[in-house]
Amino acid sequence: MSVQSDARLGHENLMAFNRAMTQWCGKGTLHEEGGALLVAGGSWIPLIGNGAFRTEDSVAADEVLARADAFFCRRRRGYAVKVRQTGEDADLRAACE
Repeated sequence: MSVQSDARLGHENLMAFNRAMTQWCGKGTLHEEGGALLVAGGSWIPLIGNGAFRTEDSVAADEVLARADAFFCRRRRGYAVKVRQTGEDADLRAACE
């Protein structure tokens, strides 16, 4: 396997784990559409269970962040944006910074 394919599989696995995590807790919610995955787990701590992922590379970084802001604002939670280190999310990383 190549580094790119390994990275893609890792990203898919992390998203699958986060989807499942929302089912394991009583307060978890999930919203997935239009190239963004937004997950709120049972904890208010952003890095543990509140995250935003881009699921389609063609979706603009600003769009992902706008959706995440709206989703987490309604829940009064902070969140972490999950970016890949292989270049696909360079614009998303820059938008976060």
